[in-house]
Amino acid sequence: MQYSPTLFTGNSILQHNKDNISPFGKALLKKNFLHNPSEFQMNTAFAKAYSIDSLGSSLGFNINSCYIESSFWGIIEKIPELNIRHNRDSKIIYFNSTPALEIYFSEAISNHFKGIDLLVQKVCKIRIDERFEGEETIFYI
Repeated sequence: MQYSPTLFTGNSILQHNKDNISPFGKALLKKNFLHNPSEFQMNTAFAKAYSIDSLGSSLGFNINSCYIESSFWGIIEKIPELNIRHNRDSKIIYFNSTPALEIYFSEAISNHFKGIDLLVQKVCKIRIDERFEGEETIFYI
C-alpha cells in the first residue's frame, strides 16, 4: 500500500536550457521516476501504533487487550495460501482451504488522529479449528 509517494521527474535531475534541449534531455524531461523507500512504510506502521498508544483509554484502548488494525487484513489476504471469510463478529482464516483460525471481535474503534485514519478491532477470543490442529482450542482474551 502506497502511503508516502515521492515523485521525481526528469526536471528534478536535468540541468537544461529550455531553448536548447537534446533529444535525450527531452525524453528525460517527459519521464517520471518513483521512489518508494520501505522506511516510509515502516514509519506509517509506527505512526499508527503511536496514535493508538496516544489515544489510550480515552478512546477505549485498554491495557492487557489485543487489537487488530484494519490494514492487517489487506496484507495477509495477499498470501496465496490464505483466504479470509469476513463474518459480522469474526474473521476466519483458511489455510489451503482448511479453516485454521477464527478471530472474534467485541468492538471496533474508529478515529482520525493526526492525519491517520484508524479502524481497530478488539479481539475477545481466538479459536483454532480442529481440522487445522487436530483439536479445537479456544483462547479468551
